[in-house]
Amino acid sequence: MAVMRAIVICALLATACGAAGGASGDKPIVGKKRGELCDAVKQPPSFSCPAGTRKRGKVPPDGTEMWCESKEGARNGPYRRFPPSAAGVSEPTYVADGVVVGEYKDDRQNGAWWTPRAGVADVSVQYFEDGKVTQKITCRR
Repeated sequence: MAVMRAIVICALLATACGAAGGASGDKPIVGKKRGELCDAVKQPPSFSCPAGTRKRGKVPPDGTEMWCESKEGARNGPYRRFPPSAAGVSEPTYVADGVVVGEYKDDRQNGAWWTPRAGVADVSVQYFEDGKVTQKITCRR
């Protein structure tokens, strides 16, 4: 009986911590997918809003963030948040030292989010699914 209780408790803890199988976040980003993700960190794609959305916000000195928004007001597509000292931020990527780079899907953080830092070779990337961090990886720039 004690062994059965211990197994049930371990299973419940594993599920609560996201260690149980089933969700795509359980599969680590490896191989080609990891390479593609780290390539995007090195050379971010252009800031291009998906069909049915429009660009909102502005770059410094007129604004502090940019995103794409649907007609219903939900964020969908690329996102950038600029630090007060942002310099060198320009099209097509709107990426520079200290700029938060990410993406939204259905008004929730989705995919890779990171902040490039000048002079730092490694970039910490948080990978989101449905607004929750599912993985953290490090990419070399």
